[in-house]
Amino acid sequence: MADHEPGQYIGVRLTINGELVYRHYSLSDTPNGKSYRISIKREEQGQVSRHFHDVLQPGDILELLPPAGDLTLIEGDEPLLLASGGVGQTPLLPMARHALSLGRQVIYLHAALDADHQAFKGELEALKSEYPQHLKAVRIHERGNEAEHIGRIDRSLLAHYLPDLKTRCYFVGPQGFMTAINSALSELGVDEDRRHFEHFGPSRPLEAA
Repeated sequence: MADHEPGQYIGVRLTINGELVYRHYSLSDTPNGKSYRISIKREEQGQVSRHFHDVLQPGDILELLPPAGDLTLIEGDEPLLLASGGVGQTPLLPMARHALSLGRQVIYLHAALDADHQAFKGELEALKSEYPQHLKAVRIHERGNEAEHIGRIDRSLLAHYLPDLKTRCYFVGPQGFMTAINSALSELGVDEDRRHFEHFGPSRPLEAA
């Protein structure tokens, strides 16, 4: 197995109905030298996600490209704030686990539509039990009553959970989500070199959203 760092992704090459297609998926678990894990949400109009969910079976063979990606943890002992929206959680979850294993403080904010769309619930609960002194995991749902906050991640919520301005902040999600987070952190005084993000799909300046 090619080694990788928490936060990186891997490329997949598939032939579907005679058409060659490529996709990149975040590696959603920490490296173990034995296997890779990707976590794919089934999209009704998603050609490749439906192929994974509906066609592929255990034992089928996939062509993989080497792990890649620049969204990785920067060494240090300062606190981390990891904010994700929807499937943006997949690269941040292994980063959280790795940081916690190093003894770093992690504030983990995840925004989802509701409890039914909250992925990795059991895994996050296990991390909270394993690292009760270092992990603060907070759910933000747009609707329902099963989260710590109802609404969206905004400036006031970030101000509430941000430990200090030396905190290193990572955020991944839809373009508009990242634009809002980046703007709020800037207004709160977090320097640009402490704000890190990654696009899913074609990248463009955050100000373009």
